Formats: sequence, structure tokens, C-alpha cells
Amino acid sequence: MPPAFSIVIPLYNKVHSIADTVASVLSQQLSDFELIIVDDGSTDGSAQMVERIRDDRIRLIKKENSGVSSARNTGIGLATASHIAFLDADDRWLPSFLEDMHRTREDFGLPEDFRGYIPSYFDQALRHLLFWTSAVVVKKTALRQTGGFNENISFGEDLDLWFRLALEHPAAFCNKPLAIYNKDAENRAMLRKQPYQTNLVAHLEKFKRFEDTHADFRKFINLFRCIQLYELFHAPDITPELIRKYQLSIEKQDLPLKYKVFLSMPVWMQCQILRGWHDVFSVMKTKR
Repeated sequence: MPPAFSIVIPLYNKVHSIADTVASVLSQQLSDFELIIVDDGSTDGSAQMVERIRDDRIRLIKKENSGVSSARNTGIGLATASHIAFLDADDRWLPSFLEDMHRTREDFGLPEDFRGYIPSYFDQALRHLLFWTSAVVVKKTALRQTGGFNENISFGEDLDLWFRLALEHPAAFCNKPLAIYNKDAENRAMLRKQPYQTNLVAHLEKFKRFEDTHADFRKFINLFRCIQLYELFHAPDITPELIRKYQLSIEKQDLPLKYKVFLSMPVWMQCQILRGWHDVFSVMKTKR
């Protein structure tokens, strides 16, 4: 009989984090799961660290380095449960994570601190994106229907999938802290400059076809395009032509006034403003 959940962990050079991550899974109150760890060509001994952990629910898969989306898709393909949970190799779950996800799945409509269907994901996402890869459970059939993680995107690949899923499937939310995000882990993608072509910002055009039929999505995605300008301006392979093309894709009628004003500025002035934000963020990181 298949387990209640398949858990997929993509692993790449997280030797100092992976043991704690796996321990947080093995200590779950709900124990009916399989844990699929996909080692994406680690070179720091991460896979060997996993091999030392003895538990029949763990499956370690080794493959050549192809990126986090490829690793997650490999795990999805091997999963035997009807629902799949994702956990990054440097994050952790609190002990009741799977139990609460199971309860949300079983009786999503109960009104306790709101645990139920989200009427409009994109209306909520204007204030908070809600979903985080290490804190979601997804039906395997829905992942297959939407094509899984886009392996051409290495930064924002999770958001790309959540958007596609939310456009075609209902989503339920459990408003309770159940996972831990590790800001100090090694080899974090957030700390690396991301090339434009492998960043989500270069792949937003495909969502245009949904904007005429999903008003909430149209309002959300154009604001999201504006917010992502920070990533766009700091991509190492960006050009003025790509910036102009990207900005022309933004529909301005539903935007807050500050974004309309920003988009009306010359590109050189926008660069100066975003560079100033970057300097502020750099100082904040140094003081941490």
C-alpha cells in the first residue's frame, strides 16, 4: 500500500545542513511517508552523510548535476504516494507538519484560524505569496498535469510552478507555522547573481494568455513584474534592450501610483534607484 506522503528533497552540497533536515522528517508525528532524497551531483560529501542515516523510508537517488528543478522532477517521477511534499535540504519541519497537512487535506473546510480553500490565490498573493517550497503538499496528478518544475529556470522555479498550479487547481491553506527556513545555510541560491535567461523574470511572458480570463491574476502578475525589476537590473547578462522589452510587457492601469511613477522614469534613473536599494540591502546583510 502506498504511503500517505512522498517527500522529495533535492540535495546539492549541503553537507552541514542535510542531517538536521532529514532528522526533522524522521521525527514527524505522522510516520506514514517515504523520503526521496535526490543527490544532484554533490561534491562535498552530502550523499555520504545521508548514507549514514539508517531508516527504511529513505531512498537516496544519485544523478549528475542538472539543477534543482531536474532533481525535484526526478523525485516526483519516483514518488509512490498520491500527495507529494517538498523540503529543501537546508530547511526543517516542525514535528506536526505532516499531521497538519494531512488534516488540512482531509477536512479543509473547518474554520479554525482559517484552514481551507483559498477563494483566490492571486488576490491573497498581492499581500503574501502564501506558498513556500518546504511547506507545501501537492497532488501528484496536479504536478503531472502542469508539467512539474521548469528545468530551464534555476531562480524562481518554485513560484513558476505555484502560479501554474493556482491557475488550474484549487489550493488550501493552513495558517500555522510548521517549517523552519534556514537563512544561514551554505550554498544558498539567494546569495548568487542569477543570469537573466534562467531567472523567472525571463519566463513571465507565457502567463499573458491567462490575463484576459483571470482578473485577479492580471492584477497580481503585473505588480509581480514590477517587483521583479530589482532582480532584472542585477542580472549579470542583462542588456538595455531586454530591460525595455520587459518593461513594455507590464500593463500599468492596475498598478499603485509609485510603480507607475517609477516606470515613467528613464532607465538610467531606475538603475540609480535600484542600485541604492542594493547598497542598503548589502549593509543590512553585513550587520546580520
